[in-house]
Amino acid sequence: MQAIAGTFKDGKISRGCAAELRATPSARLEVYAAEGGVQAERLAAAPLDEVQISSRLGSTPRHLTFPDGEIMTVTDNDALDAMLHALAPSKTRGLVHFLESHWLAVATSVLITIVLAFFGVRDGVPASAEFLAHKLPQSAMDTTAEATMKLLDSRFVGPTKLSDARQQTLHARFTPVLQQFPDMQLRVLFRDGQAMGANAFALPDGTLVFTDQIVEAAETDEELVAVLAHEIGHVAHRHSMRSVIQDSMLVTAYTLMLGDASGTAEIFLGLPIVLTEMHYSRGFEEEADQFALDWMQANAMNPQHFVEMMNRIAGDSCVRVAGKSSRKLGNAENGNEVDPESCDSGLSKYFSTHPPTHERLEKFMGSEPKF
Repeated sequence: MQAIAGTFKDGKISRGCAAELRATPSARLEVYAAEGGVQAERLAAAPLDEVQISSRLGSTPRHLTFPDGEIMTVTDNDALDAMLHALAPSKTRGLVHFLESHWLAVATSVLITIVLAFFGVRDGVPASAEFLAHKLPQSAMDTTAEATMKLLDSRFVGPTKLSDARQQTLHARFTPVLQQFPDMQLRVLFRDGQAMGANAFALPDGTLVFTDQIVEAAETDEELVAVLAHEIGHVAHRHSMRSVIQDSMLVTAYTLMLGDASGTAEIFLGLPIVLTEMHYSRGFEEEADQFALDWMQANAMNPQHFVEMMNRIAGDSCVRVAGKSSRKLGNAENGNEVDPESCDSGLSKYFSTHPPTHERLEKFMGSEPKF
C-alpha cells in the first residue's frame, strides 16, 4: 500500500516533523521519517487495533494516536480510508463522514434528534422526575418545606386573623381526614393571604396552608374539606418536588448543550423561591382533582362541594378582570356576571396556582357520592 504523508509528533515536544504512514500485511501501522527512503528511521509502530484514529469529518485532518502517545496527523482522508479498509474492512468506519456528507442522512439525523428531544421533554423528563421525587427522603422535603415556609412568612403571607375558635373548629373537621394518610405527615396551617388572596397550597413535607381569604370564601366547612382533599393529592403525587426536578433536568440539559452551569446552581440555591412562585401544570392539577374526587366518593361526600368552591373563587377572581358577561359562574357580587371564557383563556389561565376551569370541574359535576 502507498505511504501517506503527514506530520508526526512524539508526544514529548510540540514541534512536529514530516513523516510517512505505512501499513504492513500483518495489520500494523508504522510511521517513518520522510527523509531516508527505504532506510528511513521508524518513529512509531503498533497494531491497528491499538491505534486510536479520529473519525472523518469532511476534509479536516485525521489524527492517529499510538499507544506511547505519539501522534500522526494526515490530511489525505481518502488514502487513509483506503488503507484502513484494506487492513480491516468495516461497515461502521467513516460513519461520521458519511452522515455529514449526505444531505439525506443529515436531514434524517436532525429529524430523529428533534423527535427524541420532543418525546424526551414531553414524556422522559416527567417520568424521570416522578421516579426521583418518590425516591427522595423525608428529610430532604422537610428541609425544603421549612425554608419555603420561612420565605412565605417573610414576603407573601402574614399571621392568621381567624379566631381561635374558628381555627379549632376547622382543625377538628380536618383531623379525621388527615389521619387517613398517616404516611404523609400532614398538618394544616392558617395564614393571612394578603395579596395572595383566597388560596390553599401544599408544601413538599405535607404542610397544607389555607389562607384566611379562602376560609372566608367558603359557605360550608365541607367546601374546605374538598379543597383539603385536593391539596393532599398534590402531596401524595409529590407535585412540588416533581416540578422542581423537571426544571432542574431541563436546565441541566441546557447546560450540557451550551456549557453554562450557572442556571443549575440557581435552581437549587433558589429552591424555596421556586416553590413559592410555582404554578402547577394542568396535568398536576388533574391528578390532584382526581385524587380529591376519588376520596370524596369513597367517603360519601358530594363532589358538588368542590365545584361550588371553585366556582366561587373563579367568580370572585374573574369579576375583577372580566366585568359583565352573559353567564354567572359563582357568587359574583354587585350584579356583575362572569364570562367563563374570559376566565379560562389568555393569561388568567396561567397566572393562577389552581386554575378553576370548566374542563376541570366537569368530572365533579358528573359524579355522585358513593353512599
